[in-house]
Amino acid sequence: MALTTDHSETLQDRIRRDPAIRKHVLMGCVEHLILGEDTVAGSRLRDYVVGAVGFERLGAMTGESPQRLEQRFGAEGELRAGDLFETIVLLAHHEGAHLEMGAYIEEFGEESSRMRHVMRLFRKASAWWREYRGRWRRRRDMVLTADHRETAQDRIRRDPAIRKHVLMGCVEHLILGEDVAARIRLRDYVIGAVGFERLGAMTGESLQRLEQRFGAEGELRAGNLFETIVLLAQHEGVHLEMGAYLEKFVEAGAPDA
Repeated sequence: MALTTDHSETLQDRIRRDPAIRKHVLMGCVEHLILGEDTVAGSRLRDYVVGAVGFERLGAMTGESPQRLEQRFGAEGELRAGDLFETIVLLAHHEGAHLEMGAYIEEFGEESSRMRHVMRLFRKASAWWREYRGRWRRRRDMVLTADHRETAQDRIRRDPAIRKHVLMGCVEHLILGEDVAARIRLRDYVIGAVGFERLGAMTGESLQRLEQRFGAEGELRAGNLFETIVLLAQHEGVHLEMGAYLEKFVEAGAPDA
């Protein structure tokens, strides 16, 4: 059933007092977006804003008026998943919360133990991290060539596990503010896995328009990329999961007191 006013006020008060609750609320908002529960994500994010920062400070962060934001987050407001995602990432940076992605492929009708999913997630995330570090070192030494792009697209075409990790990595790039890297990796995924023609049938956009938007001069907001990633993950049968922890970005790596 819908959350009552008293429940929302209680949650907002806990958000106001407890940094750990704020972290998990932000993490939960992205989880709801990944599952297509945009209304729930909007309601939960409104509780976070009211309890943690207020609409006036959020307006200063986004450049929008507090009145406009209150209207958009109200019961009759209309917020797309992409807009919500961009706001969540902005608030996570403000909070000092680092959101992390994990993923696994699942048969949605199959029940399995939670621990098995957790262990599978850990193993796959570790493998992805090793692969990601290797690519980062290669990018540090030289700009990726066209041959490398074609190799990546060919691996995506042949290996479902690679497709899963590419989608997961795209969301990681968006969370870190690396929108250009996310667009490049998502373009590789589209070319290797589905093609722009099928993506156009899924999104209702023309083939030419999609190729232009994903091109070198194309402009895609983080929210648009996120919506496309979630759509492709559902098509792929990939379940994305969120994790989070609080960190001090400037003092990262410092020993505990």
